[in-house]
Amino acid sequence: MTHRATSLRLRSIILSLTASFSVLSSIPAHAYFPFITDDTGTQGQGGNQLELNYIFIKERGVGLAEDGTYYPGEFGTSNSFPMTYTRGLTDDLDVFVGIIRQTSPTNGWMNSSIGFKWRFAGDAEEGWSFAIKPALLTPVSRSMEASGLGNGKTNGTVSLISSYLQPKYEVHVNARYTSNLSYSGSEEQQAQHLWGVSVAPVWVLNHQWKLGVDAGLETNPNATSAQVAYAQIGAVYAPVKNLQIGLGLMGNRALGSPSREYNWSVMSGVTWQF
Repeated sequence: MTHRATSLRLRSIILSLTASFSVLSSIPAHAYFPFITDDTGTQGQGGNQLELNYIFIKERGVGLAEDGTYYPGEFGTSNSFPMTYTRGLTDDLDVFVGIIRQTSPTNGWMNSSIGFKWRFAGDAEEGWSFAIKPALLTPVSRSMEASGLGNGKTNGTVSLISSYLQPKYEVHVNARYTSNLSYSGSEEQQAQHLWGVSVAPVWVLNHQWKLGVDAGLETNPNATSAQVAYAQIGAVYAPVKNLQIGLGLMGNRALGSPSREYNWSVMSGVTWQF
C-alpha cells in the first residue's frame, strides 16, 4: 500500500484541549494551573494576575493512505510557553489576554486570545457559583498555519463554568464550545465545531498544597474518530501569599480511532496575583 504522511497539529487545552481548550486562558484565584477545567473565581476589582507556563507534548500523529484510510503515524514533540495577563474590572468580571510562544517543532507565535469571565451567580467563596467565559481567538498567517502554529482564521470559544467550594475540597465543572475554522481544515477533513465537557475535583490539603484530578471528553478535530478523552493529575504549591506553582501530567486518546493517535503532556507554571 502506498502512503502519504500527514501530521496532526500539536495543540496547546488544553488544551483546549480545548481544546478547547483552544487557547490557554486565564486561571484566576480559585483555579489551579495546570488543570484544564476552569473555575468561577475572579481577581476582584483592581486585581491583576500574571501566568507564565511551560507545556511539553509528545504525540503520535496520523498517517493517511491514498485510499483514504488512516494508520498510526510517527511520533512528534512540541514545546510551548503560554502567558496570560488578567485584570479584574469588578468583583465579578475579569478581562484577559493570552499569548503562546512555541519553540519546537516550529518556532513562532501561536493563536492569541482575548476575552472575559463573568461570574453571574454565587460569590466563589463557598457553595455553588456559576460563570460564563467567552474569548476571541486571533488568527495566524497562512504560512504559520501551514507550519503548525495554529489556525489562519479567526475563531471563538465560550465556556459555561460551575464551581462548588468547601474548606477541604472543591469541584469544578465545565461545558465549552470552540470553533475550529482554518484554511486547511476542509482538505484535512477537520471538524469545524468542537464541544467539550470536563470535571475537576481538587483536594485542599493545607494552606499551601492542593492536589487534584481532571477528566473530560472533547470533539476530535481530526476525522479519525468522533471524540477524544483526556485525564490529568496535578498539584499546586503556594510558597507565599499570592504566588502559586503548578505541575501536572496529562494524557489523551482518540476514542475508537484506527490510527490510535494519542499524546501526553507535562505542564508547569507560575501564577502571581498583585
